[in-house]
Amino acid sequence: MAVEWEGYKVSLSGTVWDKAADGYGVRVEVGYNWQDGTAWKWTTRIFGKAEGGNGDSKNSNAHSKAGVNIKGLKVRACTVNSSNTVVACSPWA
Repeated sequence: MAVEWEGYKVSLSGTVWDKAADGYGVRVEVGYNWQDGTAWKWTTRIFGKAEGGNGDSKNSNAHSKAGVNIKGLKVRACTVNSSNTVVACSPWA
């Protein structure tokens, strides 16, 4: 994953790989604080998801919206089942 910062603006790019043929998918989530007036609010978004194992991958790109300041970006990987229910996640990093 690549992260580019300019002030409170950010661009992300990366690839999510699911190499385990275990019936589960994997997704990368990003979490960050966004500025709402004078307050900073935490939110999370799914950055990319790969399904099925056997080397499946998903390339993703994202950037912050114009006029929206963000800070405190964190990333984690999660295992999900076929219903997109989270089974387990790594710690935020």
